[in-house]
Amino acid sequence: MRRCWTRFSIAHPLAQAITFSLIMVTAAFAISVAARADHTATALIAPRLGSAAQLFPSQGLFGMSAIITGRPSDIARWRSFEARYAKERASIVACLSDARQCATSRARSWSRLVQHVKSLPPSEQLSVLNAGVNGLARHASDAALYGVSDYWAAPLEFLARDGDCEDFVLLKLVSLEFLGYDDKMLRVVVVMDTERNLPHAVLAVSLAAETFILDTSSDAIAPASSLGQFVPHYAFNFATRWGFVDGGRQHRPLQIAGR
Repeated sequence: MRRCWTRFSIAHPLAQAITFSLIMVTAAFAISVAARADHTATALIAPRLGSAAQLFPSQGLFGMSAIITGRPSDIARWRSFEARYAKERASIVACLSDARQCATSRARSWSRLVQHVKSLPPSEQLSVLNAGVNGLARHASDAALYGVSDYWAAPLEFLARDGDCEDFVLLKLVSLEFLGYDDKMLRVVVVMDTERNLPHAVLAVSLAAETFILDTSSDAIAPASSLGQFVPHYAFNFATRWGFVDGGRQHRPLQIAGR
């Protein structure tokens, strides 16, 4: 099993959730998440899903309520990732459109994987993508790769250098974006894995009235409702950032340094 470490901080956006909860908890689920403006490049790869798109369940994830706390751009590591992703985007569009345009063998494998997944029915796409991305690169710590405790690599950067769980998850997020999945269906979720006592990151996908979890620790996908070991701390997609509360109370924040 792959192991992964990520960073929680008392200063993390989750700590702001309780401040907003009194004014937002009754209205949070009525708020429409703004669709991401730039779908032009995505349309080159696949049409966006229509009737398959589902909203996340009102109770949030893993038995905790989700509260909108802002935008992902409020997270410094996301801003850094997004800037590097923007620089790669033209190359990614070319690569995913035609594997011969990819610069590396791993990128070509990614392109072939995305094209294969696109040909499958929605019921098979998530499991094949999850297993395929898990096998594209090796797990390595940010400290070993970049000399820092936590770094979110852009897709081609990750494929060139390996990475940790956030890098696998972000590649899955980008893959599903290019496959036409609506942003409302997707959330990167940073959790505490209570079975391994490790901070971790997974991708949650709402599809056909069920929320499935794509995890680097397993090639098989699983319904979120079956994974009681995960305690969510914050989540985001391209447009929105969430914190989580349990019974109206903020979950106790953690401060765990990443590896």
